[in-house]
Amino acid sequence: MTGAGFAELGYDVILVDIDENKVNLLNLAQSPIFEPGLEEIIKKNKERLHATLDFRAAIECSDLSFKISFANEVGNICKRVGIDTYEVFKGVGLDHRINQSFFRACIGFGGSCFPKDVIALIAKAEALGVSPKKILKAVVSTNNEQPLNLIELLKKHIPDLKGRTIWVLGLAFKPDTDDIRESRAIPIVARLIEEGATVKAYDPKAMGTFK
Repeated sequence: MTGAGFAELGYDVILVDIDENKVNLLNLAQSPIFEPGLEEIIKKNKERLHATLDFRAAIECSDLSFKISFANEVGNICKRVGIDTYEVFKGVGLDHRINQSFFRACIGFGGSCFPKDVIALIAKAEALGVSPKKILKAVVSTNNEQPLNLIELLKKHIPDLKGRTIWVLGLAFKPDTDDIRESRAIPIVARLIEEGATVKAYDPKAMGTFK
């Protein structure tokens, strides 16, 4: 945990999470996850570590995740009719009311924030007795389907992948990191192997963590 590391260096750290159980454990100087030596560091620096609840981060991540999934849904339609998705969203971005930063069709989002925060927001709503609307669950569903849509697009050009050698370039969830948490490359590689393809992969940073 990054916060515990900063506390170990002598900094006062405020940890923000939307999971009430994690916040309570941290404030009791207990680790909410297992990592060798982590709880000892937390106990040692309990006076420097303070955890609090904040829904803002989860809501922000959920909003951005929605934009990505929405762009992917539009992108899937555009591919069916032969329209350039990127040109479509360039035009959409000309509207001053719309920020086009995350309106970009892709294979989905990964990492340690977006997937976790959307799922946590759904779980929190259900725990409070609030039935989350379909839109949040649809964000997760679209994101999970998007890597598989890439395989189907590939199969339109190469119907039988068995025995084919396919290169996957980029394994981390974003450039310049070795972090593969929720990386979209994971389901892509898994499905290619299921289809009988031989997969070769490269990432300048994440080769070690992907194995």
